[in-house]
Amino acid sequence: MQFYQRALSKYSNSSTQKKSYLTIGLTLGLLILLLALIFPAVNHILKLNKEIADGKRVEQQLQEKIDNLIKAESNYTESKDRLAVLDDALPTGSSVDTHLKQLEQLSARNNSRLAGIQFSDVSLSIPTNKQNLSTRDIEYSVTVIGRFSNIISFVSDLEKIVRTVDITSLSVSEDGTTLSAAIKAVTHYLGESSSRVAQPGNNTQTNPDSVLEGQ
Repeated sequence: MQFYQRALSKYSNSSTQKKSYLTIGLTLGLLILLLALIFPAVNHILKLNKEIADGKRVEQQLQEKIDNLIKAESNYTESKDRLAVLDDALPTGSSVDTHLKQLEQLSARNNSRLAGIQFSDVSLSIPTNKQNLSTRDIEYSVTVIGRFSNIISFVSDLEKIVRTVDITSLSVSEDGTTLSAAIKAVTHYLGESSSRVAQPGNNTQTNPDSVLEGQ
C-alpha cells in the first residue's frame, strides 16, 4: 500500500513528458502481455481452421468418388441387358451346344425335324486369353425335313435369332409329301486365332438328337 502511494505521488509530481513516456511504456507492456496470452489461442485457432479446410477437401474428394461410383453403377445397370444381348449375338467361345439347342427349338416350334447337322473346323474350347480375341467363323450345314411352309418358317426364324447367322445356301428336295431342305450357314464367335480343335477340311458330323439328349 505504501509502495502504491509512493508511486502515485511520484507520478503526480512528474512532468507531463515523463507521464506521457510512462503511459506509453505501460501501454506497450500491456500490449506485449496481451499478445503473449493471446498468441497460443490464435495459433491453435489457425491450426483448427487448416484441419477443417483439409477435412472439407478430403470430404469433397470422397463425395466425388462416391458420385462417380454411383454413376458407374447406374451406367452398368442400364447396359447390363445390352451386354447380355451382345454376348448372345457374339459369344466368347463357339458355344456349339447352345446353338444346337437353338436349332432344335426352332425345329420343334415350326413342326419340322432335324435330320442332321454337320460342322466344319469347330473350336470347342473356351478361350483362356481373353485379351487377344478375334472374330471366328463356324461353317455348318443342317438338314431339315417337313412341309414347305414349315421349312420357310424355320429359315425365317433362324435369321431372326439373336446370335448372328448368315445363310449361305438353301437347297430343297421332295420326297412324297415332305420336303428335305439342306441349309448351309455361317455363325460367328470371339475366339483365339490359334485355338482350334479340328483342322480345315476335317468335318464334324453330329446327330442332333444324341447331342441334345446329352445336355
